[in-house]
Amino acid sequence: TDINYSAELITQTKCTPIEPVLLRNKIDKFFNDLDFLKDKTLSLRKKYKPHIPKAKIQRIEYWFDPKTIEELGIILARIDHEKNEDVKLFLKCCFSHILKTCSRWLMSSTKPTIDKDKKISKPFDAFKKHIRKMMKGNEAFWAIAPQDVKRNINKYLTIRRQDARHQPVKDNSIDIQITSSPYVTSYEYADLHQLTTIWLEPEVDLKAYKKEFIGTSAKSNGIRTLRSLIGKDIENNLQKVDKKMADEVEAFFVDMQECFDETYRILKDSG
Repeated sequence: TDINYSAELITQTKCTPIEPVLLRNKIDKFFNDLDFLKDKTLSLRKKYKPHIPKAKIQRIEYWFDPKTIEELGIILARIDHEKNEDVKLFLKCCFSHILKTCSRWLMSSTKPTIDKDKKISKPFDAFKKHIRKMMKGNEAFWAIAPQDVKRNINKYLTIRRQDARHQPVKDNSIDIQITSSPYVTSYEYADLHQLTTIWLEPEVDLKAYKKEFIGTSAKSNGIRTLRSLIGKDIENNLQKVDKKMADEVEAFFVDMQECFDETYRILKDSG
């Protein structure tokens, strides 16, 4: 369960083993179909009309130069032509991965920042390089995944993009919950992953989407009650220094408190 589309995409891809020969054949065909991108004398529109999300075109033009936008659009158009859903997801995950290297984004920054001196990677070259790495990972995963899992993946794998405070399971039914909690006021996760969102989920309202995350400055505590005495002490001390940050920290603590409440609800007594 994760609220973040990028996390859902990566998890679904990395947890779905694909038969290596099938994947290799699909990737070879993918590269063959886009081979014309290597020839700079040919029009990039030769085979595929670029899929460029018009709803987010201003944000896309802010982060990417025109030639890069067109090439990414062509790659995305070819991805959307893929009939095998697992392979399509695999290709989308690779596409997501290359977006920052192909953009003006300052790579070392944890905030959305333009790098005016950046040497921007060519999308097709970056895609080729990373997909090979992903294929090696899939091959290793395929080698160790039990046959029953490979044959019945939906029996073992359920991924939901939703709020961790509302898990889709019954009371006292889970053996173990493993979490990767966000940091408080350190990262704006929706901003950090915005390139994937604007290209692959263009209908999403980034402002509203941001408010769904834990640890965001875009959220207030409202009328909810923080029960932790340690948390209240931290929040009270922060109020003397920075009221805005104090409110953000309190909202974070309450969000985490509600996550823990939900974890307690779903875990077995011995979980």
